[in-house]
Amino acid sequence: MSPGDCGKISIFVLVDALGWEHLRNHEFLTDILPFRSPMDTVLGFSSAAIPTILSGQMPEVHAHWCLFKKARFLSCFSWTVPLALFPERLRENHRTRRAIGGLTRVMYRISGYFCLYEVPVSILHRLDYVERKDLWQPGALAGCPTILDALSSRSIPYSTSGWRGTDEVRVELCLNALSRMPVQCCFLYLSELDAALHSFGLDSKQARDELVAASVRIRRLLARAHQLYSQVELFVFSDHGMNAVTEAHDLQSTLASQGPKRSHYLAFFDSTMARFWPKNREIGGQLEEVLSSLSYGRVLSESELSELGLGFSGNEHGEIIFIMNPGHIVAPSFVSNGVPKAMHGFHPSDSFSRACFLSCKELASTPRHVKDMYSFFETQLGLQRE
Repeated sequence: MSPGDCGKISIFVLVDALGWEHLRNHEFLTDILPFRSPMDTVLGFSSAAIPTILSGQMPEVHAHWCLFKKARFLSCFSWTVPLALFPERLRENHRTRRAIGGLTRVMYRISGYFCLYEVPVSILHRLDYVERKDLWQPGALAGCPTILDALSSRSIPYSTSGWRGTDEVRVELCLNALSRMPVQCCFLYLSELDAALHSFGLDSKQARDELVAASVRIRRLLARAHQLYSQVELFVFSDHGMNAVTEAHDLQSTLASQGPKRSHYLAFFDSTMARFWPKNREIGGQLEEVLSSLSYGRVLSESELSELGLGFSGNEHGEIIFIMNPGHIVAPSFVSNGVPKAMHGFHPSDSFSRACFLSCKELASTPRHVKDMYSFFETQLGLQRE
């Protein structure tokens, strides 16, 4: 391709966990992205926020919230039932978990982000995995089109880095795609800031270094685009913010000593929330009584869940939802046995939960919520939802 022959390109960069409050304390691409504003996000994690960004729909519509949900019938983990007969030291170890993950991924052709974390093998057969398809490919959300479906259905050329590999690998994929053929837009996903914030904290040198690394990679992509395209427009945004962890609570032990028997309910202990499926209403009442007595979190009502776009028609995502107060986490959890320096997934109303939107130009209408990104993509690319 000759320099400048390729017309216009829009570059969309999702920097995972680049929160508005965190961003305000750093100089990050201010010379090329002068127009910036906060965006509200969804309750949950990237597993909910990214589908919302790509589809413009809330989790109750696109059906992606947490990575794990209660299995309705047979799940991709049904084959693990016999493992319950194994001694705990053989069943609940990292080698077994890696083997289960690898076999499940192959057997069910899972192309999406897939990780078993510290989920007990003994309950896997009662759970199902949500993100089975690559979110950065068309057809990822069953019955709910994404911007990638819209582009593909119109045969509009685009490139995407996907989620696999390191940030450097994903940038190289986009650079190679731009050089290989003309595209109307490019989607780049950067995730290593999120990892640095979890491991080292908001004010750490490692987090500052990752911000610098992200800015260098974005500038490289921008420079290459300017060599090939006559008009280049850059937009950077995030899926959620990040909050410093101030205190950890062993919710599992609390419920073991004060709540009903564990065999009377299924639970999933995430880092900032816990979801429960009691055997019956009486057990549910006992759980809620204990949870309501805890000062570091609260049970979400059905009306609040609906307001948050989590009014699911079924109960596979949880019958009782307990959310931690900002800065407080569940530890140990099914995600990690340790305590991170920072975490996301708190209530969207907390200022540190807010995502951000950065633009190279002033817009008539700026996204105010991550779900508004779909409409922004449509407007920027001249599309209309069919």
